Amino acid sequence: MRAGVAAAVIAVLLMLPAGAAAQGVDTTCQFSLTRLDATTTNVLAVDTNAVYWGGTYAALPGTRIRIEGQYPHSRYMSWNVYDSAARPIEALSDSQLTPDPGSSNPFLPGADRTVTQRSYTAFIEVGPLPAQPAPNTLYTGDSRGGTFLYRVYVPDAGRDQKGGVPLPLTTEQCRELQAPYAQPLNDLIAGAPGLPDPTDDGQGYPGRNPPSWRLFENFCSSAVDIMLDNETGEPFRPGAEERCGNGPGFFSNRDIAYVFAPTSRGFGELLVLRGRAPTFADTRPGPAVMPSGQQLRYWSFCEYEPATQRVIDCRSDDRVVIGRDGTYTIVVSTAEQRPASARPECGVTWLPWGPTTQGLLIYRHMLPDPSFAQAIQNVPQPGGERDTMGDYYPSGEYLAAPGDFKTRACRRG
Repeated sequence: MRAGVAAAVIAVLLMLPAGAAAQGVDTTCQFSLTRLDATTTNVLAVDTNAVYWGGTYAALPGTRIRIEGQYPHSRYMSWNVYDSAARPIEALSDSQLTPDPGSSNPFLPGADRTVTQRSYTAFIEVGPLPAQPAPNTLYTGDSRGGTFLYRVYVPDAGRDQKGGVPLPLTTEQCRELQAPYAQPLNDLIAGAPGLPDPTDDGQGYPGRNPPSWRLFENFCSSAVDIMLDNETGEPFRPGAEERCGNGPGFFSNRDIAYVFAPTSRGFGELLVLRGRAPTFADTRPGPAVMPSGQQLRYWSFCEYEPATQRVIDCRSDDRVVIGRDGTYTIVVSTAEQRPASARPECGVTWLPWGPTTQGLLIYRHMLPDPSFAQAIQNVPQPGGERDTMGDYYPSGEYLAAPGDFKTRACRRG
């Protein structure tokens, strides 16, 4: 899902100096200039509620990169290491990082999120995973070089995209060196009118009517599903899937599982999604204590252009209206086809479709509680999504026009 132009991103990263010797070198200038988000490198099916920073490492025996950071004021953070083909090797999420002496980890359940001393030190070791791994250490295995990514999701209200702390591996010269956030351009695209449907026969492409959600395994299998999961392509799908295998996805995050659904305005100008909403650790308001006992750390719905994997927009869990019965209603449409009642006051969340006729929806689940059996992480294989997710499986319905959408809370269509 994150791989449409993975090779291009790797090429950009490889033009920068690689991580170096014994205790590691400061790569902050490289790090800050390779920020990935919806306002910069908007091509890897990113989530608009997350920001990613990247660096590179070289396969020199005895090399390690030293990471000195502070836990951000945010919902989540993690470090992931990938090989030169962007396949995941190893990862450390926030709650797995042991703090420095005198500091505390604010991501542990029930922990003090306001703590001032919040430092940690981690390492990326070039070499195989030992029988007794060192704490706070990622190992590159037999990789000949690759990349590492630092992720921050949902900064607390009033905090910047870094979660109110400096970037790891910082120096005074590069601490705030950042590419600009070009959000107005994304807003313009999200609000653009829809292009005409080239099929114009009520038989949209890609996808099915109603939409069918598929478990994401890797880019190859998801591309096959997007192109061939329809009446026309169904005869060719089994043979194509056999060629993909079930290897890991490019730049995938171990802590998140995904289902996706290709969509088309050829089936209708509006797509209405309904389902039961998982409970989640709501941290944006800045609670003093890390929430615990929730089904997920985070979930979201995002809409993309399938050809480019450009994100149009996302709705994170705390930006989805949830009714008293624990369910949500999300309307996906262009701005010009948005029903008047598709607004929070009517108990409805609106997600912009964007200008293209085709769409790609992705539903994410992060760090499920072991008791949450309906999590996407528990789907055994593609085809088992509905049986595993039960009421949490998003049901979809296409509608021809805004006037066809009705809600109980508001009478106007």
